[in-house]
Formats: sequence, C-alpha cells, structure tokens
Amino acid sequence: MIVVALIAALAACAPAEPDWQAAQSEADAFLSEAVGGPDVLGTASGQMGQPIGDSSNGAEITLTFPETTRLDGAEVACFGGGEALISLQVRAGSEWTGTSVPVTCDGRPILAPFTEPQDRVNAVTVDGRLEQGGGAVFAAVVTGEVG
Repeated sequence: MIVVALIAALAACAPAEPDWQAAQSEADAFLSEAVGGPDVLGTASGQMGQPIGDSSNGAEITLTFPETTRLDGAEVACFGGGEALISLQVRAGSEWTGTSVPVTCDGRPILAPFTEPQDRVNAVTVDGRLEQGGGAVFAAVVTGEVG
C-alpha cells in the first residue's frame, strides 16, 4: 500500500506532457510563414521530452549547405509550455562554433545571438533541450545567403 501511494505521489509531481499535435501544428505554422522568404536557408523542428541526465532530449536536426553559404542568424521558437535551451552549432570548413539561447515555450520567436554573420558555412545543427515542463516542440528558421 505504501509503494502504491509513493508511486502515485511521484506521478503527480511529474509535469504533464503537452498536446503534441497542437504544439507541432503551431511549430509548423511558424515555419510555414518563413518558407519562401528571400533569405531563408532552411528550417528545422523537433520534439523535446523529459531530460535523461546530461543528454539532449530533443531531435538534433542538421541542415547542410554549399561551401559558399553565409549564415546571418536564426529565429527560434518553442511550443507546448515549459522552458528550453535551443542550440545552434555552425560548421565552417571542418570547425564547429555555436550558440545557445534559452526560450520560454510560449510560441514567441527569439533571434539566436550570433555576434556576426558566419561565412563559408556548410552545415548547421539545431537541437533542443527541455529544461522545465513535460515536453515541447522547438522550431528554427536559419537565414543567410548562398553564393
């Protein structure tokens, strides 16, 4: 009986999962608004669940580009409730640099802080880590210019 009560108490403390379909629909709408823009290089989105240790709990998405791509920045958003850390890793040649931005998963977009445009970019990896909440969907719009 004590074990059942303990399990019920722990389950009550766990954050509720979001409505995954609604969160993904909101992320898709955010990305759809950006697609076709003159400086949009690509978009990415993925679900984030409860963290397990220090590991990422999101879907790592890699966008690849021709060698001559300039990355100006990225606009990121998170949907479904909670708090998350969205990371962008940029590869120019064979070197990786990156930035991370904390976001509230309320659908409001935030610009990822690159201090200056990144030249000769051939890949960008976007990943999300849920810091608080039961789950969320991240979305990113990467901007710049090919050529």
